[in-house]
Amino acid sequence: MYRTFNQISIHKLVTSRLANSERYIICKGLREDIRDIVRSYMYEINVLQNKCNANSEDNDVQSIVPMHILKGNKNFYEYVRDSNNQLSEHQIRNLRKIRAFVKSLFDYRCVYSLDDPILLLSCGRSSVFPMELRNKDKQWIPLERTQFRNELPPYTLLLTERVQEQFNDFTNVDIESKPCIEVRGLWIFKFVQYPWTILLSKSHQSKFFHNQANRTSIQSAPSDWSHVPFLRLMLENSFYWYFNHRDDPVKKSNFIAFIQEKKT
Repeated sequence: MYRTFNQISIHKLVTSRLANSERYIICKGLREDIRDIVRSYMYEINVLQNKCNANSEDNDVQSIVPMHILKGNKNFYEYVRDSNNQLSEHQIRNLRKIRAFVKSLFDYRCVYSLDDPILLLSCGRSSVFPMELRNKDKQWIPLERTQFRNELPPYTLLLTERVQEQFNDFTNVDIESKPCIEVRGLWIFKFVQYPWTILLSKSHQSKFFHNQANRTSIQSAPSDWSHVPFLRLMLENSFYWYFNHRDDPVKKSNFIAFIQEKKT
């Protein structure tokens, strides 16, 4: 494809599952002078492939372009290598999340999500800077001035969500109109970090903290707070379940299906 088109791009769709190897190649600018040559060559490869399948031979088609030709074009070779490395690292990171979640179920906590997540950084009093995590262009910007004073102690970092309350307009005066907020999803945070994990004692039916490094266990949380991860680590090991404006009840089976989908 690199020789048949003027431009190519290896791309992983946003809708593609993060833990699998799925990727796509986007080609632009067909080169008419090369097309027929490549088409004839691919036809010969296909005939050879069918022959191998029909005869059940072990010497199947393993390569289409010799490695010395691939490495001969430095720009192409480095692009494919760097793309594979980048996508593989992303896939490994998400596979580790799934493995950790399956192995240490009690290390996670679920929190309702009401809107897009925002980090708030305070330099003292009203000097507060938000960063919207879902934006590609992540940067700290001054908090907008409103009628409310937003003051935080200096060196404070908070994970928040900007939420707008809605009021139901009931015609029945006997029903109090209270603010309501639509639940958009579910955050699943890993709030315990290595070497600590929370396990369940089957004999006592109670949870306890287990140190995986020295293999010791205690009944309550460590007094030195060594089990509490930094915010960045907690976010990197989190899952987000978007409800997509569903109006049906969320059942246990839905949650299990979500976890199984992440595993694949």
